[in-house]
Amino acid sequence: ITGNVQSLDKAEEYLLAWANTYKPSGEPIDEEPFLAYVMAYELVRDSVSKETREKIDIFLQEIFNDEVSYVSIGYRIDNKISRHLKLVASIAFLIGGKTQLDYVNDIFQQQLDYNFFVDGASWDYYLRDSIGYHIATVESMYFVAWIAEIYGLSWFSRHGASGQTLNNEID
Repeated sequence: ITGNVQSLDKAEEYLLAWANTYKPSGEPIDEEPFLAYVMAYELVRDSVSKETREKIDIFLQEIFNDEVSYVSIGYRIDNKISRHLKLVASIAFLIGGKTQLDYVNDIFQQQLDYNFFVDGASWDYYLRDSIGYHIATVESMYFVAWIAEIYGLSWFSRHGASGQTLNNEID
């Protein structure tokens, strides 16, 4: 941020250490902390060496692919999928191509269509009786809509199949 070369070198060292060591599991709850990794990388991505950028981009693509494979087993709409969406959206908007962005768009819409009810409650709230899981879903969806806004997409104003909106869920 300040242009300090020592800080950039240290950031590159830590980012590469994770990229060279960690083997993605695809489990959304376990890998949710990688959101901080993606955000840190986004801050320095344009300043690190081309070799580092290529290595980390490949690593993030592996996380993305493993996440997609993991959640593709069966059909789910709960908070775990929303948490999954938050991480894969972060990666897709930073390094992804059309295929990754289309996937994020589709999962976001599925969550609106099937996870949220018109009254503002989520699947987790009704079927698991859990306000904590409901908040996890809403917070994740809000985060993804916020990223989309940065890229010029109006996902806060999107509607689900029965008229559900993210703003209603937040309320």
